[in-house]
Amino acid sequence: MPIEATRRLLAAHPGLQVVVLTSFSDQEQVLDTVDAGAVGYLLKDADPADLVEGVRAAAAGQSPLDPKVARTLLTRRTTQAPRTSSATASGKSLAWSRTGWPTSRSPATWASANAPSKPT
Repeated sequence: MPIEATRRLLAAHPGLQVVVLTSFSDQEQVLDTVDAGAVGYLLKDADPADLVEGVRAAAAGQSPLDPKVARTLLTRRTTQAPRTSSATASGKSLAWSRTGWPTSRSPATWASANAPSKPT
């Protein structure tokens, strides 16, 4: 599984930039893998050029995220309460692998700025 592989790779090589290539796109899998230390998450059905771009983005300090995974996370984010031990703890910026558009805010900042308002 990508989660355990990520943990083992980073334990053996702490400075490594892990970009996961997998077929799993469910929210829990993505967040658990990022929590384990992955800097990027790409799907196996991605266009080969997007995979190359994702690896290059990670090497440049960005965090590539497959657009399908981003959609899953954003869709579920609007329908579920945030996880208490989410990937936002890593503080890593995310970038869309297709557009190369990095966010200027950490996921934690984005999540707090975009949290649903509480009824008064």
